[in-house]
Amino acid sequence: MSTRHPRRIGRRAAEQLLSGAGGPDAAHGRLADVLSAAAGPARESELGGEQAAVAAFEAHHLVSATTSRRGQMIKSPLAKLLTVKVIAASVAVFATGGVALAASTGVLTGTGSGHPPRPGSISRGQTGVSVSASASASTSVSVPASSAPSVSSPVSPSTAPSNPLPIPGTAVGLCRALAAEVSQGVSGTAGLERALASPILARLARNKEFGSLVVTVEAATNVPDYCALLLQLPALPRPADLAQLPASVLSSTLARLPVGPLTGVLTELPGPALAQVLTALSPSALAQVLTALPGPALAQVLTALPAGSLSQVLTGLPTGVLVQVLTALPASGLGQVLTTLPVHGLVQVVTRLPVPVLTHLLGKLPTSVATKILSRLPVGVLSRLPGSLLSHLGLSGLSGL
Repeated sequence: MSTRHPRRIGRRAAEQLLSGAGGPDAAHGRLADVLSAAAGPARESELGGEQAAVAAFEAHHLVSATTSRRGQMIKSPLAKLLTVKVIAASVAVFATGGVALAASTGVLTGTGSGHPPRPGSISRGQTGVSVSASASASTSVSVPASSAPSVSSPVSPSTAPSNPLPIPGTAVGLCRALAAEVSQGVSGTAGLERALASPILARLARNKEFGSLVVTVEAATNVPDYCALLLQLPALPRPADLAQLPASVLSSTLARLPVGPLTGVLTELPGPALAQVLTALSPSALAQVLTALPGPALAQVLTALPAGSLSQVLTGLPTGVLVQVLTALPASGLGQVLTTLPVHGLVQVVTRLPVPVLTHLLGKLPTSVATKILSRLPVGVLSRLPGSLLSHLGLSGLSGL
């Protein structure tokens, strides 16, 4: 189709056409029809995409003004006025039914997600800037990135936030990061112990990046001891508070500790805290912990327990584990443990032990200690003990008690 016009429109004719005062003109009849239609009142359905079309036009117009000099070709005030009026009329005519204006550098796109865009929202993608007109409009006008608004545009797309500092995803990594918050460049066992013992660590643990640690142990004040266990340190920042950790956490962390840190942690606990910790452990975790300790450390742990807690710990062990624990004790520790047990606990322990094992254990003890232990047993229990055992120990007279 040829776009060549036979002659240019004159100033007077243009004014008449824009004012509607001009009569029919065969040369400009089609233009007169367009201007007449544009000058009429808009129907409601024609205004559905008006805001989107105007926004797209403004964005494109602003970019074109900064990147192109074609606007300088319009010299006369009349031509500029005509250009603006014709464009505004075209926008009103073609922005109908919620369909946005497709500029020469733009494309028509839907939201694509099935959700209408937020009024006045602007988003930048790989294809450009998308401007949504209103919540009722179902389409948006997209302008390619090559013609996106410059810094002079009133539309300013949001920029992506800078990435935060990386935070380790594991609990061990979080504990190291938390220690580093207290003391930059902290390293080594001594440095970690000092950092975890700092009075400000519990406060720093309340920061959101360490929230998972607090959730796990149920309180920020429990984080220092928890981290010490995870980092396998031989000393706790707050030994008396170790029992405040949830039982599940105590069971999982203590059962996984190497012998060295496990020995250091348990032997430094005060008696009441030690009793709370051991009685809170699951049966499997308790068995793992006690059988992992060397004999002297095991004796130190068991003899530090009050009588009731000691009985609860030993009688709760499976028979095989009970035999292993008592056999690992040195003679002094074994004697103290058996004499500390309350009678009901001692009866349960003695009656569960196989006779060869009981004979071996009592044979490790001085006769006076063995006699003291057996004399505490009820007659009914003694009568069930083999006479050979009592004779072997030189305690045959006890069978008649």
